[in-house]
Amino acid sequence: MATLKRLLVEEFNIKITMHQYSLFVKHMVTWELRDNHAEALNSASLGVIKAYFLPKDTQMLYEIFDVDSAKFKRVIRSAEDLDETRNVQGDPYNILTIWVVHLILNSKLSRKTIDAFVTAVLKMMMYKFFTGVVHSRLRHGADAETMAYTINNLSAKFDIKNPKTPTWKLVMEAIVADMWGPKSVHHRRLMTFSTIGNQAPPYVISDMQTRIRSKLQKVISRFYIDHEQGSKIHGESMVSGEGNDKEVKALVSNFDNISVAIANQALNLNKFIVREDIELVAKLSKNIRPDTLRQLLIKFSEVAVEQQRSGKAQDTIGKDSSMILVGYKEFITQVIHKTYRAAIMDPHVDIRSRLQIFDKVRNIYRSSRISDVGILVIKNSAEAFVNKYSDSKRPSTNASLKIALITYLILLSFKEM
Repeated sequence: MATLKRLLVEEFNIKITMHQYSLFVKHMVTWELRDNHAEALNSASLGVIKAYFLPKDTQMLYEIFDVDSAKFKRVIRSAEDLDETRNVQGDPYNILTIWVVHLILNSKLSRKTIDAFVTAVLKMMMYKFFTGVVHSRLRHGADAETMAYTINNLSAKFDIKNPKTPTWKLVMEAIVADMWGPKSVHHRRLMTFSTIGNQAPPYVISDMQTRIRSKLQKVISRFYIDHEQGSKIHGESMVSGEGNDKEVKALVSNFDNISVAIANQALNLNKFIVREDIELVAKLSKNIRPDTLRQLLIKFSEVAVEQQRSGKAQDTIGKDSSMILVGYKEFITQVIHKTYRAAIMDPHVDIRSRLQIFDKVRNIYRSSRISDVGILVIKNSAEAFVNKYSDSKRPSTNASLKIALITYLILLSFKEM
């Protein structure tokens, strides 16, 4: 009998490559965007919209790293230090995940690529745990109005109520970041794939699963109490006004999710820059070429990354109608909330029609007389950004760019609805 590490070194000492990195990141992004997964992940709710981790998702790990799944399962069963009675720690997919992480950490890839690669691999295992717990505990799904009540009434001690982690995707990313970095209790364990402090490498698996399961179960337990008591958030109970304002109140939670999703995209140039959307916005704008708008959006993404690092993502200066939304996250949030509210409040706009929303956006920001302070602040903030970062010196081009920037964000929001 041999140790798990010895067996894996002898049989699966995989050479880590950039090609594997590209394939795996594509696999992860495809999973995140499949069906309703984006809506399930970029939400505080559980079981209302479901995400699924299928056998084909498990198989992709073996295929990308060219590992025979049957052989891998047979080899790890013979390890003298692997307790197969512990289902999570002994699961072949989970074992292969942490073994791949070990190999990546010791590979010759760049530091930046290693960070991104390890994060992607651990996130997929986290998604497996997340979907497993949600399906097990909410087998028949969750009533949206009861779940909304539960989330709304959670205290600040719950991670999902932390302003830094307002969606389950962000909660999971925070756990992953804490699992393997230099300051993590698991760093040496993953680097050496050895027993550290009486805990073998598979302990990483159980710790990771325990962390997300604990957070999920606390929320789900509260949900079942609220469900038994008949507690719900009804559309009417969220209304503070009349008419279309009811729809605004009912959609606020969804706007938060959309804002978070677009803010995340802004931090990733490959996701934020969409050629077809840029060409469409440029075509509908005056005095703008696609490359001019593209350069402005690249700058927006670069500024977003820097602000996220420096903690300035929600900065503002001034107040009332003179306020400027400097932070990228605050700007995106206000664009989504205030613009959609203006569209819904217009009796001539069908909120189900993206074309009508799109036309409304362009019209309200092109107006020279704006009475809505929120819309005015957004317009002035967009103008401040364009004046600072645009490559063009032509006033007419920059005037169109500020509207194009806002329009582009709304176009991205359609994909999150």
